[in-house]
Parts: sequence; C-alpha cells; structure tokens
Amino acid sequence: MILRLTLTNCSGATADVEFEVLSHSAAQKWARALSSAQAESSIRERHLVQNFHANDEEKVRELVAQLESVIQKLNSIHPQLITESIDIKDLQKSVNRLHLHFADSHHVASRITEQSDLAWQEFNNILHALEGVQRSSFARKNVGVPCANVLVTWNNNFRTPIGSDDEKHFTIKKDFGTCYVNYCQVGRHFYELFLAQDDFAADDHILPLENISADSYFWFGPTHSEQVVESKWWAIQKWFEKNSEKFSRLGYTWGDSSLRIGWLPVARIVGDYTDDFEKLRLIERLNDFDRVESMSLIKV
Repeated sequence: MILRLTLTNCSGATADVEFEVLSHSAAQKWARALSSAQAESSIRERHLVQNFHANDEEKVRELVAQLESVIQKLNSIHPQLITESIDIKDLQKSVNRLHLHFADSHHVASRITEQSDLAWQEFNNILHALEGVQRSSFARKNVGVPCANVLVTWNNNFRTPIGSDDEKHFTIKKDFGTCYVNYCQVGRHFYELFLAQDDFAADDHILPLENISADSYFWFGPTHSEQVVESKWWAIQKWFEKNSEKFSRLGYTWGDSSLRIGWLPVARIVGDYTDDFEKLRLIERLNDFDRVESMSLIKV
C-alpha cells in the first residue's frame, strides 16, 4: 500500500511524495486509522511544514515573535497565567518551562473555549518548532542536512491502543524519508524529555505514547548512523539512571518495553535517497511548499 503526501503553496502548485506502508502490525493499525480519517475526518493542522528553510536565526526570531503574540492572547483569556518571557540566549530552558503551561492547560479546562483551544495548540506548536529549529541548525552545520519534517494532525484521528507486539518497533534511529506515528496526547514522552534535558516536567506530564492514530510525522532530516544510535542509547540510559528515583516512583523501569522510547516507523519513502545530494535536492524542491494539501492511501 502506498501513501501519497501532497504539499501545496499560496500559488496553488503542488508536490507529491510517496511512501510505502510497512508490513508490521503497528503500521497496519496506523494505515487503518488513516483510512478512517481520510474517509470520515479532515486535516486539523496543515501548516507544520518545518525546517526546509535556509536561515535558522531568522526563523527563530520569527517564531519568538509569534510566541509572544500567542502568550498575550492566552493571558487575555487567563490573566497572568504565563508570566515568563522567552530567553533567546537560553532557548531550550525557556521552552522547557513554557511547556509546563501547555501540559497544565487541562487545569483551566472549564474556561477553555474554541478560540483559546486553538491558541493553546498554536502555543505548543511554536514551542516544538523552536526546539526543532535548534536541532536543525546543529544538523545543518555538522551533517549537512537540516531536520526538515512535516507534521499532519486530524480533527478525528481514530486512536487505537498500542499493543505489546507493537512496542518492539520503537526506535531512536531516525531515517530520512520515514513516516512515524505522531505523539497524540498531552505530555512528553521519555525520548522528548531526554532530548530537551527537561528537568521541569511534572510527574503527570511524563507519559509514553499510548495510542496509534492517523496523526503522522514525516522525517526529511539526516539518517542516524549506527554509531550515533549506540552513543545516544548509552546517553539515554545514563540520563534515565540519573532520574531513576523519580521514574521508579512513577512505575517506570529501565529496559521495560512499555517505556516506548523513540519513534514508531510506519512508512518509508519510495525511491533511492541514500546519497545526501538526492536528499538535499528533495528538500530544496519541497522548500517552495508550506502547507499540506492531502494525505491519501493508494492500494497497489
């Protein structure tokens, strides 16, 4: 089965990228959820086409300005809820602290309206985008390929629980041109906490992925080498051990597959992109597009 991702722009031009759905059980659950969403739902977020740009510093300034505007909007609804300001000199620490507000947004649920719900989603998306730009800038300078990606969420994403057989497919290795199941719940999973070195997350904000849904994350960034994966896995273990008292209290033990560390791959790009030149050619071609037009499954 083939997945076709179609991007578009303000001029109405389009670009297609095709992916082959993987055969394992988790990928098939994702495909069924996507098929249901395609037939009965609509795309919720279309504009999360990220890090295809070339100027990372300019993008950070743009995102910070957007974030400050959204914070003003949220504070007009919930006065003095967010008092911190973003610190560009220590961006990751600021983002970690601000993430707390999104994860705590359920505490003001009785006052959330359709308008404020959209503002909370924008707030969360900008925080993740800021983290992404930082990592993309590092990758561009050190590997030559930015952390380009596309995120697509659905109004009804047709969630289905992750089973024990699905857990073995989680991986911290990211491969260019791979589609992964997106995190579809409030909170932060272990790999995200590790990458952000987030020491602020409250206990109830730490939550491994529970469901597979139609929400999808397309990675057009660098492929991790086996050496990088091995080194990162060792670093994750050391980080987990450092926080073992807290995680043990929450019922999490290192080595348990239910930690679901990393990403769950469900489809891979059609074509040969082993060469960095071909990867960059595709990234440059997609740089002209800033919106998801559609995601469609095609039986072959």
